[in-house]
Amino acid sequence: MKHLISTALNISRDDHKPTLFKLAKLQEEGGELAEAVLHHEGFLPHKTMKEPLVGEVADVILVALDILRACHPDMDNEELIALLSHQLEHKSKKWRSILPVRVVSND
Repeated sequence: MKHLISTALNISRDDHKPTLFKLAKLQEEGGELAEAVLHHEGFLPHKTMKEPLVGEVADVILVALDILRACHPDMDNEELIALLSHQLEHKSKKWRSILPVRVVSND
């Protein structure tokens, strides 16, 4: 996974579009993800999706990494990955503390 993130950050390093453009692109991709989830859940049976749901998730992640790179051009990939890893760990703990615990039965 670290290699994939590093590759995405390298691609982003060469993309010189304004950060606000990238933010708008994230919103576009978020909308496509929402549509894919609605289709997956059966709410848009008449739609033919261009991308599978997992493809839309990947698009959102890639654009988010592009924004991270644009906001921290002075940091190298290792620093960004360390920063992101730290925040993912921190945010995961927060999510676990607020989401209800699911009990899985082995029956």
